Amino acid sequence: MGWLAVGVDGLIAADNIKEACIGDDTSQCEVVSYKETGGFAGSLGGGMAGGKIGSAAAVGLAVFLGVATGGVAIGFIGAGVGAYGGSKGGDAFGEMAGEAIYQFKKDNF
Repeated sequence: MGWLAVGVDGLIAADNIKEACIGDDTSQCEVVSYKETGGFAGSLGGGMAGGKIGSAAAVGLAVFLGVATGGVAIGFIGAGVGAYGGSKGGDAFGEMAGEAIYQFKKDNF
């Protein structure tokens, strides 16, 4: 399921870049390319980190509460929640970083 989401996210980013770079007004092509690429990279990295952190936190909570039999299920739920949160946060950070890199390049080169 996770790899499917990564693939769909990549296709959406590529489509957004294509839409900005095709047609009469291509003035936003370069900035959209930076933002979408940064957002995709941030989403991927944030989702991976969030999944690991969420899983560990959920299993730790289950052990702390003494829930031994549901620990695996709780770990999966924690991983999913953490991956989603990390993905969204990473996407926002990545877009912001991509735009900052674009502005730096535009201003200095």
